[in-house]
Amino acid sequence: TQFDLARHQVVLLTVPPERIASRIRGTNRPLLQADDPIARWTEAYEQRRPLYERLATTTVDTSVGPLQGVVDEIVTWVRATDQTAKEQV
Repeated sequence: TQFDLARHQVVLLTVPPERIASRIRGTNRPLLQADDPIARWTEAYEQRRPLYERLATTTVDTSVGPLQGVVDEIVTWVRATDQTAKEQV
């Protein structure tokens, strides 16, 4: 639940709606099984976005670059966060 997430570091991965079409085309994700999966994704995203943004400790844009770049950015953030936490102890 949202309260469980609030106790942890949360990374919000973002992608603009215009980029999502190619990523979900042909998906078998249950929540996107609709006549218009893009519209369904947009609806779900808009409903959930305030919660996601409120709980996010950091946000990473996934719309450009290779997946490895996203992973590297998150790893760098985690290491910096861990180092800061150790220094505060």
